[in-house]
This record gives sequence, C-alpha cells and structure tokens, in this order.
Amino acid sequence: MQGLTYDVSLESLNTLAIPARTKAFFKLSNSLQLEPLVQWLKTHSVQPVVLGEGSNTVFASDVSGLVIHNQLTGIQLLSDDSRGVRLRVAAGESWHGLVQWCLQQGAYGLENLALIPGTVGAAPIQNIGAYGVELDQFLEAVHITELETGTVRTLSGKDCEFGYRDSIFKHALRDKTIITAVDLCLSRQPDVVTHYPALAAVLGPAASPQDVFEAVCQLRRQKLPDPKETPNSGSFFKNPFVSQSQFASLTDQFPGIVGFAAGDQIKLAAAWLIEF
Repeated sequence: MQGLTYDVSLESLNTLAIPARTKAFFKLSNSLQLEPLVQWLKTHSVQPVVLGEGSNTVFASDVSGLVIHNQLTGIQLLSDDSRGVRLRVAAGESWHGLVQWCLQQGAYGLENLALIPGTVGAAPIQNIGAYGVELDQFLEAVHITELETGTVRTLSGKDCEFGYRDSIFKHALRDKTIITAVDLCLSRQPDVVTHYPALAAVLGPAASPQDVFEAVCQLRRQKLPDPKETPNSGSFFKNPFVSQSQFASLTDQFPGIVGFAAGDQIKLAAAWLIEF
C-alpha cells in the first residue's frame, strides 16, 4: 500500500520529542489513499492512531499498531457573500498557518486562536479555544471517513456535540474516524474580541484583527517556549468551574483570584491558579 512503512521513529513527530517507535506508519497525503487504507485495516487486527503535529500526544511506549500521519492539505473557497467567507480546509493544514492565511485574505474571526499548535483536523476534537473565542463559533461542518467501513460523512456543528474543550470525537466517535476537512464561515467585517483581561490590558478599543493576532502571539510566546527549541506539549489544561457562591468565598480568601462569568457559574482562570 502506497504510503505504508514499517518500524518508524516518532521522536520528530511529537512536540515532547519522546523517542517512541511505531510498528507500522501510514503517511496520508491524498484522499485517494483512504479506500486502500480502510481495506488494509480490515485485514489487519491493529488499532489505528491518527497523528497530526503531535502537540497533544504523549507516547507512553512504542506503538504496536498503525500510526496514520494526516498530511492532507489544501484550502478551498466555497463562497464569499453576505453570509461570510466560507472555506473548506484540509485536516493536515497547520492551524496557525491557517489563521495567518485568513488574516492575509481579509477573512476575520480566528485571530484570538493564533499560535495554537496542531493541525486543522485536530481543532474540532478539542473544540480549541483561547482568549475569549472558541472554534465552534465559526465551524459549519466536519468531514470524516469511518475507519471501519470507509463511509464518508459530513457532520454539522450540532452533530459534533461541542462543549468546553469537548466534542463527539472524544466520546462516541473516538478512534473510529479520521477527519479529512473542516468547513469554516468567517467574516469580511472585523469584529475583534478583546474583553479577555490579558488582551484588554495590552489593546485599546480601536484594535484591529492584526493587532489582536500579534498580541495573542506575544502573550503565548511569553508563556510557552517554542517546542522546536524546548520540547513541550503546550497549554492543554481546562479552566475549572465553580458556583457563584463558591467564587464569592474564594474571593474573600484570595482577593486576586481571576474568574469569568459563564452562565450561572464562574470559570476560574487555571493559569492564575498555576501561577499562584
């Protein structure tokens, strides 16, 4: 099968630089490879592991099954009208590269999600979010292929069951599909989000999308080293939620505690808790 190799090192394919190896390795660079891949999986009793940039991956040992390295690339303009700019982005594209590209093309909305490591295909799994913005605000659909049957499906944003750093891909569809592309709807009109305290502290009311992008990149670089220089797995913790009464009690004990309203709860800033 084209793209299949054996006994491959994964050290350069995970940002922690863990020196693991995989028994079988498949480089997916063309959608035409999906059918033979599914057929191969049917005849081999191995558990597939889909890998993007390896930024949320910790190899506890060598992989005895098959690692599928998703390197599908391409950005397609679906429409550009009053509804916004609609894009179909292949799953192997760099997420940060996409954010940069959209900004250059005058397609706005993703600026707050700059410099998040990983690929576009990994973004819906985690429903990535940062600095007051989450992916599901812009996602229209996720295109998948079922690894057991080869069935091609398109899931709407609702179908993805997005939650806070959560989705159907962590539950009912975990390890059962490979994401091939994502459809996004962005805006031609800048509508920046700067209410997040860290951004509000460095940006004025007239901030542009480019200003937000640069501020987010600067903030992230201050907090995390470049994994190419210092291996790390990025920022993957979740902010804890407490009731309003609990937050009031915590504020009495720790006057500097940082929290944000989230419905009838308060979302604590995990970064502040770690630093404290």
